[in-house]
Amino acid sequence: MESDRPNEPAATAPGARLRPVWRTTLELQAGMVIAKPVSAASGGYATMSLGAGGSITEETIAQMMVKGIECVAVVNTDPPGEAAYALATQQYTERLQQIFGPAPTPNCQALLDAMLRRGPLPC
Repeated sequence: MESDRPNEPAATAPGARLRPVWRTTLELQAGMVIAKPVSAASGGYATMSLGAGGSITEETIAQMMVKGIECVAVVNTDPPGEAAYALATQQYTERLQQIFGPAPTPNCQALLDAMLRRGPLPC
């Protein structure tokens, strides 16, 4: 998990609203910053390996497309404000509780707990 505090829900952990956002390669733009390492392989051989912190170029985007990379985590340059994130978290929690119902089975409860810890993600 991305929370440094194991018992604290990630959605309410400091910095949760600043998490990276996932973008399809078609949505990538030159200048975006890679937030999580990107790699591709073919025939058991690494064909691309990019570290977090690198800046994306037009050439990088073209290579990602050729290598079949579909999504990349990039640095979130437009995070929601604290109040907006708190509201999104509340709505997310309420919706999950509607979906899972008042008494989820043990397996469903484990999934619900994991999703609540993760919190809402920007798309």
